[in-house]
Amino acid sequence: MLTKTKTPTQWAWITGLTLWSVAFLLPFFWKKGLGVVSKTFMEGSLRFWSGGNPYATPEIGDVFHYSPLFAAFYGIFAYASHQIHLTLWAALNSFVLCFGINQWVKWDKKMGFWLWLALAAMLMELDISQRYHQANALIIGITLWGMALYKEKNFFAAGVILALGINIKIIPILFALPLLWPLNRNYILGLLSGLFLFFILPILFVGWERNLYLHQQQFAAIFSDLEHRKMLDIKNVLLRLEYDRIAEPVQIAITGIFVWVFCLSRFIFKNNFPWASWISFGVASCLLLSPRTESPTFVLLAPCYLLLMPEKSVSEKSITAIAFFFISIVFTAVWDPFFHLSIQNNYVSKVMGTFLIWALCAGQLIWGFIQTRRETTRLIEIHA
Repeated sequence: MLTKTKTPTQWAWITGLTLWSVAFLLPFFWKKGLGVVSKTFMEGSLRFWSGGNPYATPEIGDVFHYSPLFAAFYGIFAYASHQIHLTLWAALNSFVLCFGINQWVKWDKKMGFWLWLALAAMLMELDISQRYHQANALIIGITLWGMALYKEKNFFAAGVILALGINIKIIPILFALPLLWPLNRNYILGLLSGLFLFFILPILFVGWERNLYLHQQQFAAIFSDLEHRKMLDIKNVLLRLEYDRIAEPVQIAITGIFVWVFCLSRFIFKNNFPWASWISFGVASCLLLSPRTESPTFVLLAPCYLLLMPEKSVSEKSITAIAFFFISIVFTAVWDPFFHLSIQNNYVSKVMGTFLIWALCAGQLIWGFIQTRRETTRLIEIHA
């Protein structure tokens, strides 16, 4: 499944998909201008560069939660005109996402119908995220890149890339920590070096004391926000649907199964590690359990549409691809949305679809546990 080299054809695919996704957004960007998220990023960056506190209550947008390094980097976009700002930001997100996916899936004209359908569904999810100007496509692209490097046994580089993702947004730590087993010195060194490097880089612009202060402010802003954000995680969706009795038990069950299956996978699968199912299971679990999950956040799961395709039979591909496509298109503005919750204008379809993918991947991994145990028992009996 892993594509180790980038041929001119693969680079053309990555660039072409990036341009395709951005082209459809240009009229929207030029007409609508900045949104809540892009205003938040812009003000956080401008405050960073002007000596202010990016994490203070903003005049426009939402509270800034990203790292000081991200605030410094975003100045590239913040000081451009609004249209150029949004276009460049969308292009970066699309390119990194497509690059990350291409580490795992080879695109060419001979792709099967179901892979094309999964690609279409992925681009729909990307479009939704880009219209809100979020950074989640960038994050999952970096995460996929880091894990591909790990799979290629380029452990030091994998640690550094995953550390970059963690510095921007905490999500990649979900995968970076389980990859510590089996212990690998180069990976640990790369991860710790990257975390330290990206932590201290803002010192070049603000000095040591102010860098520490800004990181403290970032953590305070994140923890404060978690107390108030209750959006599209599984528990709060069930509460809004008035399934009060099962909301918390379901959340506890998903958490328990996630921790058990996700971590145990790193111990049980010695060879032929099921990367596609493991990655998809981890992302789906994160979306179901995080109180910060919202409709554009589901782009994190979009690459999994493609990752899961090559590992299934024809019948499973058909069912899964159609499900992915339906989950994505149901949220578009082609028609009046259904599975709709009037409260806070939230949509249940994404959460239920994510739960189905979570259950599918959990089943695959647990079945893999059973098969591995049977094979181990068989080998013991042969050598007895």
